[in-house]
Amino acid sequence: MNIHHAAGLFHARPDQPELERAARLLGAVGPALVHAFEPHGHSVAVLGHEVRVMLHTWPEHALVTVDVYADRVVDFEPLRRELGWRILDEGDHGMQLGSDFSEESIP
Repeated sequence: MNIHHAAGLFHARPDQPELERAARLLGAVGPALVHAFEPHGHSVAVLGHEVRVMLHTWPEHALVTVDVYADRVVDFEPLRRELGWRILDEGDHGMQLGSDFSEESIP
């Protein structure tokens, strides 16, 4: 079985319901686990059978990180199209986006 990991850094200031919607747009189904930070910020995880999505916000910087683990390639386009989130380029933050690996490649 191949496991695809996609990571994205987005310019957005979503609230908790929007984070949950983002996870669903990426294909995650199941209950959302939510942690609210003080004074602000959220982490949301939706751990479905085929797609697992973790989202973390930094509202003070208007940033959202998205990590997706799935048995298929994941497309971030719905986040842009449906929610208006803007993905940052690799040069904006130094993070490599969209890395894939398979179980066979793990030592």
